[in-house]
Amino acid sequence: MSVDTFGKRGELITEGFKPIGAGLSRDIATGEKVEAELDAFIAKRHRERVATEGERDEEAAWAESARRLLAKQAEDKRVRPYVKQGP
Repeated sequence: MSVDTFGKRGELITEGFKPIGAGLSRDIATGEKVEAELDAFIAKRHRERVATEGERDEEAAWAESARRLLAKQAEDKRVRPYVKQGP
C-alpha cells in the first residue's frame, strides 16, 4: 500500500512510501521481557530498602522534596545577578 504525499517542489509522490509504522518490527517480546526484569529489580530494591530503612512517610518525603526545590530556587535567585548574560 502506498500513501500519497508531496515532494519539495509540490509533485505527488506515491512510490516507495508505506503507512506510518509499517517498517517497525512487531516483535515486542524482547521489550516485554526487559520491562518485566526491570520491574522485578525495582520491586526487589524497594523490599530491601523497606527492610533496612522502614517505610517512608509519603508526606515527609514530599516535604523534603519541596524543601530541596525551594532551596535550589533561592540559590538560583541569589546567584543570578552575578551570572553574565549574553556576549
